[in-house]
Amino acid sequence: MKKRAMSLSVLAALIAALILVPVMSLSSAAIADGDWASLDFTVLMQQVNSINMADNEVLEYGKYCMRGFAVSPDGKYLFGGFLNPTNESAIVRFDTETGHAGGYWYYEQTEGEKVGTKSYPKGLDCDDRGYLYAGLAYNPNKIDVNFAIIKYDENGKDDLLKTVSVTNIFHDPANTKIGVNGVRVRIVGSNYYFYAILNYDEDYLYRFNVTTPEAPVLDTGFGDGGRIVLSSDTYKVETGKIKDANYIDVDDDGTIYIAYTSDSGAGLMKLSEDGKTVLGNVEQRKGYGVCLVDDTVLCSSQNSPCEINVYDKNTLRQLATFNVTTDNTVIPLDESLELMFKDPVNSLVTMRYTGGVLYIADQGANGSDLDQVFATGLTDEGKAEVKRAADVLTALGASLQTTEEKTTAKAEVPDKTEPVTTAGGEQPTEPEDAGTTAAPSADVTTAVPGTGPAKQEGGCSSAAALIPAAAMLALGFAVLKRRR
Repeated sequence: MKKRAMSLSVLAALIAALILVPVMSLSSAAIADGDWASLDFTVLMQQVNSINMADNEVLEYGKYCMRGFAVSPDGKYLFGGFLNPTNESAIVRFDTETGHAGGYWYYEQTEGEKVGTKSYPKGLDCDDRGYLYAGLAYNPNKIDVNFAIIKYDENGKDDLLKTVSVTNIFHDPANTKIGVNGVRVRIVGSNYYFYAILNYDEDYLYRFNVTTPEAPVLDTGFGDGGRIVLSSDTYKVETGKIKDANYIDVDDDGTIYIAYTSDSGAGLMKLSEDGKTVLGNVEQRKGYGVCLVDDTVLCSSQNSPCEINVYDKNTLRQLATFNVTTDNTVIPLDESLELMFKDPVNSLVTMRYTGGVLYIADQGANGSDLDQVFATGLTDEGKAEVKRAADVLTALGASLQTTEEKTTAKAEVPDKTEPVTTAGGEQPTEPEDAGTTAAPSADVTTAVPGTGPAKQEGGCSSAAALIPAAAMLALGFAVLKRRR
């Protein structure tokens, strides 16, 4: 595994450089087909069971299973939507260059059998006006699907981001299972449109006009009255009808790309701007995450070994395949503060491309696993941005190490670590739809609407108490080493 280290003496110069260097500049230069297999991936964010590994702090909200993911257009923020079922589901805003979590958001349900319970933020996206869009699956997955528009650069009390609006997409008390995965926001013509894929027992694609974010309106000119039924015969492929539509990307002209699983296969589908016509289809293993990059479209397979296939966006001809592995991953911290890396990665769920940088989110399987974000530059500007962020993380890691050595006595490794249990006495488990096989989810506890969980004290002493025994065994020396 590659590692980058940087002395503390250059920290001040690096921070000053951040002020002088402009934000990511756009480039239209396409990566050559043969270069996909030679990419390096830098870890920009990593957390395990609420411990933010970059700055050694405990997240205030959200703990594990990062399904939703987005990046602000300027590359300043990363957003993770954490699904953990113990009523801690939340969106966390991370600073791209420092890894610090400085903003949070969650939605407490207002109707149904689980009033006050936090919804699952499964799909996330940002626009260029400073708004974050969140697809919200009812917890548990039935009855309602909503979406929220959030002002992502405005913090309020307890670092909670400002809610602009919450809109219902789907309501059916009799429905046994409904969720939301892929969401996307695009400017088509003079309007901003929000796309949302609903799946499980129903498979729909909706489009809302969100030009006025305070008052979204269903676009009834899209599909049939604002939605298309992806499981209908119109969208049937050689391997059968669509069984689960997953993630989505939309081109500047409105052309839609959807990853799916079918009755007996999986793949990537291309639809017309109005959603009514299938323009192409290609089969691949477990089509899941989708991302347009210049003249190509990327589609990940959700389950390990999680390869990412590269297709020509016009013809859907396959151009390349690549993976994220130990050999091509860069850990941008000092040797003494090394982050963990799991090979193979668990589940590459979402990808975003902005400013010449490709960002890839890996969803951990449960509380003892890693949720992480990788970045790789596809243009000269993008490569410079990733290196700059990695260098700052390295210097900040060295600074953290120096501070801890001065203020903290050597930590003793405990003989035994007891597993964490929830308020109901059960060990935390992942949601049933997190992409891997899991034990039944713990009972979800309800919360008083409008309130959040009590803040936990930072530092490794409190963080270690949150880690199950399995996590301590998996992370082993690395987590405890950060205290010396």
